[in-house]
Amino acid sequence: MKIKQNYNISKAKSIVLGMLAGLFALAASCERDDPMPQPTPGPEPTPVVPTKEVTLDWDWGSFDNDIATKISKDTIKKYADMEDVKFVFLNILNEDGGSLSSTFRTIGFHNARDTLQTRFDISDKVRGSGIIYVNGTKGAQVPDDVNATGMHISDSAWYAEKDYTIKRYDPSSQKSR
Repeated sequence: MKIKQNYNISKAKSIVLGMLAGLFALAASCERDDPMPQPTPGPEPTPVVPTKEVTLDWDWGSFDNDIATKISKDTIKKYADMEDVKFVFLNILNEDGGSLSSTFRTIGFHNARDTLQTRFDISDKVRGSGIIYVNGTKGAQVPDDVNATGMHISDSAWYAEKDYTIKRYDPSSQKSR
């Protein structure tokens, strides 16, 4: 025996749609009941703007001793590692008016360059400052293969790159030209 059933498609659609609506409502209520906690924003870190400039003085008079004590590598590193320090200047003093350095031979300037380079290598914050006086006759134009009074061309370029000013010494006026 067969039982005949009447199907009402409209009624079936209503039931299915009602069940789907109930599932969506249940899902929405679960989200509302259990919200995800939002992180509380903390204060933004204030960036340190380097503004300080530190100057370490030295002179030719006691070059080896002055370099070791007044501009030691540890001192330069200490200042260069500080966030608020913008530059560390290795400043040459000319208390003798430049007369001492004007008598230097090329090897003297080159040896000083080698010693100073180890200080400049510590940080890109390290800069040179001050005036280097060279021989009034030969100046800073001595060819690199000549040992004479004055400064080799390559050393002159190096000192200028490090922000030192190079001038010819004029003994008659105690001034540079």
